[in-house]
Formats: sequence, C-alpha cells, structure tokens
Amino acid sequence: MAPPNQKSISKHKAPDAVQGLTLLLELKLTIGSVADAALTAKTLHWSVQGLTDAHMGAVAFVLSQNQALLELGLARNRIGAPGAAALAGALAFSGALRCLWLSSNQISDRGAAALAAALPSLGWMEHRAAPRLEELWLSANQIGPTGAAALAEALPHLPRLAKVDLRFNPICDGGAAALAGKLPDMPQVHELYLQDCMIGDRGAGALAKALVHAPHLSELRLSSNLIGDRGASALAAAAVHAQSLLGLHLASNQIGDLGGAALACALDEGASFTRLDLARNALTDGAALAAAAIGSHTLRFLDVADNRLDAAAAQAFALLVLRGMQAGGGTLSE
Repeated sequence: MAPPNQKSISKHKAPDAVQGLTLLLELKLTIGSVADAALTAKTLHWSVQGLTDAHMGAVAFVLSQNQALLELGLARNRIGAPGAAALAGALAFSGALRCLWLSSNQISDRGAAALAAALPSLGWMEHRAAPRLEELWLSANQIGPTGAAALAEALPHLPRLAKVDLRFNPICDGGAAALAGKLPDMPQVHELYLQDCMIGDRGAGALAKALVHAPHLSELRLSSNLIGDRGASALAAAAVHAQSLLGLHLASNQIGDLGGAALACALDEGASFTRLDLARNALTDGAALAAAAIGSHTLRFLDVADNRLDAAAAQAFALLVLRGMQAGGGTLSE
C-alpha cells in the first residue's frame, strides 16, 4: 500500500511519555479504576464518563502507546472539536484500532474535519499498512454538510470500513450528496446510518444514483428525514439494480402514494428487499404495495404502521400479514 500524503503524517509525533503518564493519572482521578488497563487492554469503553476536551490528551497518549487496542468507546461524553483534534493527532500510531465510538459528543464540523484529515494515516506510523478501522460511529455530534463532506473524502482511504453511523447530525442534502459521491469508492461499506439528518429528495436522489455502484451496501437507514415521493421513487428505481440492498428504512418521512407505488414497482421488478420500513409516512392507498409484497420472493418484513391507509388498504395488509406468516417465518407487520 502506498503511504498517505506525506504532509498528513509528517506532523505526527508520539506524545511525550512523562507528560502522557501524568495526563493518564489525571484521567484516572476522573474515571477511576476503569483506566487501570489503559495501556494494555484490547477494548476501552469510556462512554458516559464525563470526559471533556481536557481529558483527550491522556486518551491520545493511550492511542499512541497501546498497540493492542481494537475498540475505543467514547460515546456520550462532552468532547468537542479540540478534543477530536487531539485524538486525531494520535491516530497514526493506533494501527490495530477496529472500532471508534464517538457518538453523542459535540465535535462539530471542525472536529469531523480534524478526524477526516487523520483517518487516512491511521496506524501508518507503527504498521506502514492500510488502516484497519471497520466501524466509525459519529452520531449526534452537530456535524453539518461541511463536516460530512470532509469525512466523505477520507472514508475511501479505510479499505476495511464496513459500518458508518452519522445519525442525528444535520448533514442535509449537501452532506448526503457528498457521501453519495464517494460511496462507490467504499466497496466494503455495508451499513450506512443516516437517520434524522435533514435529508430531503435531493439527498435521497444522490444516494440512489450511488446505490448501483455500491456492491456491498446491504442496509440503508434513512428514517426520520424529509424524503417525499420524488426521493422514494429515485431510491426505488435504483433498488432494482442494487441487488445487495436488503434493508431500506424510510420510516417517518413524507412519502405518499406515488412513492409507495414506485416501491411496489421495484418489488415487482425484482428488488432484493428483505426489510422495507415505511411506517409513519403519508400512505393512503397501499393495495399495490401489498400485492407486490405478496408476490416478492425475498421480502420478510414490511412496516406500514401509522400511515393513513383507507379501509381497503388496511384489509389488504391484514391479508398480507396472514399470508406472510404462512409463507415460512416472515414477519410482515401492519
């Protein structure tokens, strides 16, 4: 593997040992005995510990020294952009890291950009090999379109990356489009979490265009966004050609009967869905969708709860539940 851009690694320097140990002792005063094995443990779950930017120097020291560390959990703390930057500075020394949880902090676009700049060189100073990161969890971090765009540029440099979580960040259509543009360059990503990201039809359309070039993507979670019939129709058309896509989650959007009909057509034309979630939308006529679901050879879960289905549609879905249960273990849910 070719090395990362030289500028991205030349600034990396291992933290001073004396200073690092001092910071680690201070960290132990905050989180107690859970810090005891920090330099040797394979997993460190320091979520919900009240950690702030002031503690990230110690965490960066741990990253630089613990070559066995596989999982680092820092979710639900009070880490901001400076803390994320401190972590980023140590990533080049953390060659074994597989999972990084930073959900429910406050890293913002600046912190996301700092991480994005460092991710391509993750582990390079120790292993001179490709980063091994498989899961990146950044939900609820106040990341907007700019931060999402920075991450989109970095993620293709993580050849083992399988799961990306950006839920509850206002990345909007611009951020979704940036991620979509790089999705074909992330061939191992099979789960993409973008719930509650303020994504509308434009962002959904951009993701739809990328689906046919994302051969491993099996789960696309877009619930609680602003997607209407146009976005749903684009996703439906793409799903026919994206045979790896098994789960499409569109609950709590603004999808009406046109979008429902498009998804029904996708099922009729051979979309490989095993899970389709359309709960809490604006469906009224679900007859075509119910018929397509009955005829599908793959669909095992369909949720249309809390729509505005008329009596005929409700009856059709009641029949669907019955037939689905008889079909061999399917959980087709009204």
